[in-house]
Amino acid sequence: APVIVGKVSLDDLAVHLTETHLEHAQKPNLSEFKKQESSYSGKIFENLPAMKIENLELKKSALYYAMKIYNGEAKLNITGIDAHISDLATRKMGNSITKVDLTARLQESGTIKLRFNADLFSVENGDQFDLDVSHINLSEMNSFFIKEDGVKLDGVLNDGHAMFVLHRGIMSGQMKVNYRDLRVQFA
Repeated sequence: APVIVGKVSLDDLAVHLTETHLEHAQKPNLSEFKKQESSYSGKIFENLPAMKIENLELKKSALYYAMKIYNGEAKLNITGIDAHISDLATRKMGNSITKVDLTARLQESGTIKLRFNADLFSVENGDQFDLDVSHINLSEMNSFFIKEDGVKLDGVLNDGHAMFVLHRGIMSGQMKVNYRDLRVQFA
């Protein structure tokens, strides 16, 4: 029998993710690449039992991401996460459109507002994403981009808006971003 949870509220949740980048990994051959491409990230969740959370609330939460790469660590922090997530369901519940409305701070600097409707575990998706960012001190992002991409940023991302649609694995959309005193240096 399916498990249906009405409401879950999480306050002050902190998630720490660390990824190790395989800097010496070889590019897969064509048959291996096609095999990887035929899978998708949600596949690992297919064996979960039939379960649905109708409403998930996050308050004052955080995500701390670190990528160990090139003998260093690229760090990205998203704090002050307040989110309302509805209809979060496993694949065995059938098609389910998860709705997310989230606000947060990026690198203790600017604000993020993310809204999306997505069938999270579907290969045949028709997902919609809407993102607003504002007042991001780009030098705060260097703890990530210098290590990960060899790029140093300065200036301020005053405001930006992006709308994307992901349909059957193809993403399209538009983005508009306004900067002040933008400087990009490549290492």
